[in-house]
Amino acid sequence: MNVRSIVAFCTLAVAGTAFAVDVPIPLNYNFNGMVHPGEAEQPDSIDPSLFRSIADRGLIIDGSTSAPAAFGAVPIVGATGIPYTIETRAGALDLVMLGNRNINRPFETEAPGPTTDTGIAPDWLPNFDQRIPQTTELPSPIRLDAYAEIGLLYHITNVGTATSTFTVMLSFSDAPDLNITVTGRDWFGTRAAIAPAANSGLSVQSTRGNFRSATNADRGATPTDLNGNVLNVWEAVIDIHRVLLAGLGDYAGKHLTHITFLYPSPVPTGNRNYAIYAATVRVDEPGPINGDCENATPIAPGTTAGNNNRAPIVAPSGCGVNDTTAVWYRYDAAADGMIEVRTCGSALDTTLAVYDGCGGSQVACSDNACGTGGRIVFDAEAGRSYRIRIAGNGAQNGNFVLTLLDPAPTYTPIALNYNFNGLVHGSAEQGAANRDNLDGYRAIADRGLLLLSGAANAIDRVPLVDADFMPFTLVAEPGVLDIVHLGDRNLVANRSRVYGSGGNNGPQPNWQPDSDQTGPQVTEFAQPRPVLTATSRLGVIYQITDSGGRFDTRLDFTDGSSVAVTMRAGDWFGNVSPPAPQPGSGLLIQRQLGVYAATQDTDVANTTTNNLNVAEAVVSVASLIAAGFPDISGKELASITFENPVSNANYPNSTPATGSGIAILAATLSNTMLGGPPCPADFNNDGGVDGADVEAFFVAWENGETIADVNNDGGIDGGDVETFFIAWEAGGCG
Repeated sequence: MNVRSIVAFCTLAVAGTAFAVDVPIPLNYNFNGMVHPGEAEQPDSIDPSLFRSIADRGLIIDGSTSAPAAFGAVPIVGATGIPYTIETRAGALDLVMLGNRNINRPFETEAPGPTTDTGIAPDWLPNFDQRIPQTTELPSPIRLDAYAEIGLLYHITNVGTATSTFTVMLSFSDAPDLNITVTGRDWFGTRAAIAPAANSGLSVQSTRGNFRSATNADRGATPTDLNGNVLNVWEAVIDIHRVLLAGLGDYAGKHLTHITFLYPSPVPTGNRNYAIYAATVRVDEPGPINGDCENATPIAPGTTAGNNNRAPIVAPSGCGVNDTTAVWYRYDAAADGMIEVRTCGSALDTTLAVYDGCGGSQVACSDNACGTGGRIVFDAEAGRSYRIRIAGNGAQNGNFVLTLLDPAPTYTPIALNYNFNGLVHGSAEQGAANRDNLDGYRAIADRGLLLLSGAANAIDRVPLVDADFMPFTLVAEPGVLDIVHLGDRNLVANRSRVYGSGGNNGPQPNWQPDSDQTGPQVTEFAQPRPVLTATSRLGVIYQITDSGGRFDTRLDFTDGSSVAVTMRAGDWFGNVSPPAPQPGSGLLIQRQLGVYAATQDTDVANTTTNNLNVAEAVVSVASLIAAGFPDISGKELASITFENPVSNANYPNSTPATGSGIAILAATLSNTMLGGPPCPADFNNDGGVDGADVEAFFVAWENGETIADVNNDGGIDGGDVETFFIAWEAGGCG
């Protein structure tokens, strides 16, 4: 952007426009410190007009987006949405340096040979010592509003594993100078973020990414010299509203005229150098409209993407830590019943709170119910308007996803017909004594999941839920059947785990009369049986040994019909994710549930640092219909069957069907009813079919109550009226 454009933008800002203005500041660059390949800057140590490094490296400036990407290869946008403009012209001064390059890596006094890493003093650097203040005067004063932001891109050399700071001084025509301390880590490699202190005036202080770097100091580097090296670039955002709340002064309405970068005092050890690449001022954006409760954004059931960037700082919610950057959503409950809201899977560490209207009582508050997300299930009242507050822990800003489910899903763990004792429940099922215990644990191959251990990554360490918060229940008691096994333990892994063959292979246990469990494994449902609805889902978690494989999961219904889907996974060892669902498979999801603590040494089950991955597959009524399967909503489940195991690999001494062992660990149904569907004709359940049922049905139908969904298709519409009257006119449902 040229100076004329910047002045025009600043004039708009002074005029008080109602839209955001991002003003890139043309810094008073004092150093040519970025490498432009193909522009005679590699090697250039003997050219007094070109690149010099601020230490021993430099960012590569070109169009490459291959990993690691070059700096500026794609638009650089900050954590709060601020865009940055960097100087990309070859041979131009392109950064503000704070430091003295000549202390640790002095320039040559005479022209060196072309392979010397340290170049001669360049013409454009009359003063080696640039630890003096580096000031940029803005082309035109910028009037800051109450939520203005000043964003910076920078990095720091020679920090090692510590942190280092420099000062940004903002000067005004009508207010005292404002000094803000900015912190960063060493420029080389990948570095962890540093959360801004509560009274710092900063909203962001973290890396913007790692970018390609040149080596060999002033020679820069040819592409073959890169060796995978990267430099991290940091962003800091000064937030004028946070400056006010930190007690540093009220700068709303004041006119920014200069930005000055100050070297630390006292001088830090190690001769650290600082490079500032870009600065942008964002003004005249009032923050999110839903930053206060009265302007809460209305939402419908489903998933809403949002962020709390530039949210006002308010009082904390009462859960979480300093969760003061809040935005609000509104949901109007149409019917009585349980509602679920959650921010599970959000990039931002959130808290979640529900209130009974603005200024109303807090219904519930949640922090870290699912990772760093919140989850609340509450009993809603028809006609009430609920306010949902989402904030960042530690006053952080960022992106989140809000999921609202009305009605809240119900979950029913399936009591599977387990046929194998294949989970290791602590020390009681470990060691040589267990190996010879005819009633004890047996591995389905050479390993097993470790429970009751207290290990940080044990699968039973915390309640077991998937990314959509479907819960799974594992058998918690030691010494009992706890998984459904498909396969033949005596044939897995090239027949190397045959029962009783010596070593760590224990004898065939009492609880397994036949090692061959490749045939169908059936779980029958007792009365009252589950009945599927339009929103029903089945989740299954499982593992497959020895290169992985596949198996079928079949649902059988009381009317004699059935549907079957194929579930797949790779090898169970290590961090291996299953493939995505194949088109037409009927699966909604096939993914990794997690990686958990394991044992080794087959039936001895010794503790190890190795891990086993667990796969998850989810099938829904909707995903089956989308794949061309018949609509099974309203059908009553008779049984679930796991069958047809197939291995990914062929083994010389076993067939592909039995070369791998398959363990089904748990299964859960969501949104099912128990017993046959209620008769829609006797809507009021008084034992008769008469005019009172018509009246009761239409009251519920007009109010959108879920009970009026008599055709179980997930909606309240004309189809329910038709279903009701067909049954009513017939005088019942028999």
